[in-house]
Amino acid sequence: WLDGAVLQRTITDRLSLGLEAYHQTSAATGSPALTGINLGLTYKLFDHWSLLAAGGPLIGHTGPGASYSFYASLKADY
Repeated sequence: WLDGAVLQRTITDRLSLGLEAYHQTSAATGSPALTGINLGLTYKLFDHWSLLAAGGPLIGHTGPGASYSFYASLKADY
């Protein structure tokens, strides 16, 4: 399961900034659950296209691997 919440504020007609918190349960028996907090943005490139990006630390992460998450995507609104 993955759940979360976001607070977002429109800065200009093209730019919105946000803060999100999320929690993902363990993907397999014995693997750790993940909880994170990200800062993010949505930037409107054209009429129907936007760039989304977010990143931040994993909270309480004790497993192997990176302790940060990041993603970027292209969004189409039609």
